[in-house]
This record gives sequence, structure tokens and C-alpha cells, in this order.
Amino acid sequence: MTLEQLLSHTAGLECEDHCRPMQDPSLASRILQERFLQEAIFIETEPPESRKYRHVSKPGNQIGYYSNAGVALASWMMEIAYNKRYKIDLSFADIMKKEIFQGVFSLSAQTVIRPGPTGDCIQSGAGDMTSSVEDLLKVAKRLQQGEASLEHVFGIKWQETMLRPRDLFEHHGLGCIANETSIQHLGLNQECFGGEIRDVSAMVAFPLSASGTGMAAICDFLL
Repeated sequence: MTLEQLLSHTAGLECEDHCRPMQDPSLASRILQERFLQEAIFIETEPPESRKYRHVSKPGNQIGYYSNAGVALASWMMEIAYNKRYKIDLSFADIMKKEIFQGVFSLSAQTVIRPGPTGDCIQSGAGDMTSSVEDLLKVAKRLQQGEASLEHVFGIKWQETMLRPRDLFEHHGLGCIANETSIQHLGLNQECFGGEIRDVSAMVAFPLSASGTGMAAICDFLL
């Protein structure tokens, strides 16, 4: 598996990231390396197959299959590489805050990555980021300036490289198009409401100009 395959969801890893409620809350702020190694503590209470990451397709065959496990593994790889390069001991969340949120876009303290409902930091790289509309607009407007404004950070033609499709059907790359009139997110996600597991369908769109119209629609149903 390569980092590019993990980030484009073509590494063939299963969707399940095997995150679970933390038995030791103090681990929630620890680095991913330590959290992954903690899988060993479940040997006596869970079957081995529930702790291993399975492949549902072969890495490199360009079959796209969304995987939280793949994103978590990519975050782990980046965390290890960064800490080794700078001889430091930062979590993935702190690295993103230092290098991207503050270092590139000068965002507020409202934009952070931290463990979600389970308290498991394995989830951090796969979507446990919270932000504000103001910060998201700041990022969007910076991206709308085009590739050149950020080439000193991400490299020559960075967006063109990211958007190049990696999957077999040439639908998905590593990023999203920046030069649009609005930012949109559509998704289906599973959430827990008062002990009930429901699927949540959401569509959110907000404009990149103060005079534009925004919209948010969320619905949920019991499985």
C-alpha cells in the first residue's frame, strides 16, 4: 500500500476502522502510534479477526472503496514521518493545527481535530474535525485565488496533481475543486442518538460571497 492509495481510497482496506470507546480516557490525547498498539489489550475480550484490518480488494488495482481504516492508517504514517523528520512527538491533530490550520490558513482556535463520540483518536484523521463558517470561508477564499497562491506551500501545480483521478473509473482524486461559487457537502453517515443507531443524510451548501444563499438539510431515520 502507498500513501497515495490510502488517501484516494484505492488501497483496498475495509471501511471499518475498529474504533471503540476508550477503556483508558487518558489515551484519547495520545499519538496514533500508541493507540494502534493498544489493539493488543483486546486479545482476551474479542476475537483476533475483529482487531485486524482486512483487504477487500488488492492494493494497486484502482478499485475505489471508501475506508476509514485507510484514512486512519494514512494519518498514522504522516504522524510517524513528521515526528521522525523533526525529532518531535506531536499527535496528528497537533501537526495539522501547526502546519495547516495555523501555518497555512491562519485559522482560529475553533478549527480543531479531536476524538469524536467514542473518544478514540484513531477516528481523528477520518473526520473528527470541527470548524466554523468563518474559518471555512477563509480557506475557500484562499483556494479561490488559484494554485499559484499556495504553490510555495504545496508545490507547483499542486491542485492539478491532487485532482488527477486514481480510481479505475477515473472519478476520484485526492481533493476537491476550489474555484466554485459555493462549498457543498453531501453524505450519509451513521450516528448514535440517545442509544439509537440511525443513518443521517446531510446536504450542506454555503456561498463564497456574503450576498449568496446558503442551505442546510439534515434528515435521519432509525435502522
